[in-house]
Amino acid sequence: NPQVEIRVGAKHFQGTAEVVTDPARFADFLEVRLERHPRMVGLMMERAHHLPKRPSREQLEALANEEALVIIHPTKFSEN
Repeated sequence: NPQVEIRVGAKHFQGTAEVVTDPARFADFLEVRLERHPRMVGLMMERAHHLPKRPSREQLEALANEEALVIIHPTKFSEN
């Protein structure tokens, strides 16, 4: 069942989870996040995945062979 509920502090999300294992789509998603949040995502790449802070496309696609990415598509949002 892909329906999920997530609570972060006072924020509550309902959504649909999508598992992404396709290497190209996996890399596309992470490249966008690296552009938008280079420090945070770069540190995640470095510390959690032992990759450079700015990994190459090939490194991101290779990571997809080892891990899956779960994208949450929000359907409902509320704050308590």
